This record gives sequence, structure tokens and C-alpha cells, in this order.
Amino acid sequence: MPKTMKGVLDLYWETGTEGAYWVFEDDAYLSTRIETKCRKCGRWWNPEKPEFEPDGDKPIENTGLIMRSCKKGEHDVGPVEVPTRDYEGLHILKTGDRLTVYSKDDPSHVLWEGNVQLTPFTVYKDTWGAYWIHNKPKNIDIDVWGRYFLDGHPAQLIIKGK
Repeated sequence: MPKTMKGVLDLYWETGTEGAYWVFEDDAYLSTRIETKCRKCGRWWNPEKPEFEPDGDKPIENTGLIMRSCKKGEHDVGPVEVPTRDYEGLHILKTGDRLTVYSKDDPSHVLWEGNVQLTPFTVYKDTWGAYWIHNKPKNIDIDVWGRYFLDGHPAQLIIKGK
């Protein structure tokens, strides 16, 4: 019987991946760590270097996205527990995987469900916004698909053949 995993979606890249992958991160490998950051806007910086203090919302060039931040002097900096995930729980989505995407506001509400269908792997060919991506979805609008991953929507995954 196939294993059903619960977790979140992410757009994943690191040095050497030569582009971003659509990934599922399994909650079974979720833990937490303590970071010092603003409890209101979530931005991190070293308070001992006030010249680097974030000062209000800023657009992220060529993406249409906005980096949210409190204004200078309004930050509430302190220890915050943040989730961290292990590579063991990182699954690069492949054609044939069964995926269910849920609303972040109402995790019982299904936004999309189906078998993943991706274009063949390419390097430096496909882009989405400011991101190089290895492949595009065939059976859903890429902008809708991409938002699910950038926004970290909850999801359920059954890996093809497992």
C-alpha cells in the first residue's frame, strides 16, 4: 500500500542545483530551533548593527513580490521558535506523484488534487518570474502552481511507485 505523507510545499534551490525544484517537505522530519528576529514582521538582522535594520516594505526586483518589514524603531526583536526541516524529508516532485494541496487558511479545503505532470527536465531553459526552474506543470497554470510552493501550502503526497 502506498505511503501517504503530510507536509508543506516549497520552491527549493541551493548552490549546485542550477535552478529551482518543486518540492514537498514531509512533516515527519519537522523540528524547531530558536532564532533572534522580529516577532511582528519575522525579519532577522543583527541588532548590534543598527545600520542594517530593515525599514519598511520593499519590492523584490523583477518578481512582483514584496519583502514585508516593520519600519525602523518598530521592531520587537527577541527569541522566536522557527520550524526547520531535514533533507531526509525533502521530496522533489516527479511526474506521476499524487499531490493534494490545501488552503493555508482552512487546511480541510482542497485547492488542487491530481497526478503531477511536469515537462521534461531542463537546465537554464525554463523560468517562472525571477526563478530558473527545472520544469513546468502541464495540468495547472504555472502562476497558481508556483504560488502554492512559494507560499508553503500544506499538502499530502503519495510518491509514484512507493
